[in-house]
Amino acid sequence: MANIKQNIAVALGLKAVFLVTTVIGVTGLWPAILADTGATVLVTANAMRLLSWGRNERIGTMTRSGVISLWVRRVAATVAFVLLLGLASVAQAIEVLTTSGCGCCIGWARHMEENGFAAELKNLPMADLMQVKIGAGLKPG
Repeated sequence: MANIKQNIAVALGLKAVFLVTTVIGVTGLWPAILADTGATVLVTANAMRLLSWGRNERIGTMTRSGVISLWVRRVAATVAFVLLLGLASVAQAIEVLTTSGCGCCIGWARHMEENGFAAELKNLPMADLMQVKIGAGLKPG
């Protein structure tokens, strides 16, 4: 039970810290995402401590070095999986629909690029842009 409480405290604590620092502008979105990924790795590694030495009888005739080897392989697989998820999310591009010369759309695209996203501006006539907004359930304006 203590392990679960530790994992919850680490995960929620890091989320709270980066939520506050991102909202006040100290950190960007990507450091917060990387910190969350790091928290996932830490919580997973901490949970894997439950495969402790006292549980060797459940593993059968495996030696201590075999248990360590199993633990290292599981940690390595978890880290690789989390890193691959992070790389997959980095590769995503965002399409920003705009009308030619709209300063706020250009500013938004610039903000997204500064925070690690690949923003692509797509110019539309105003009537088409309004139809897209209505189709998405947004109030035109």
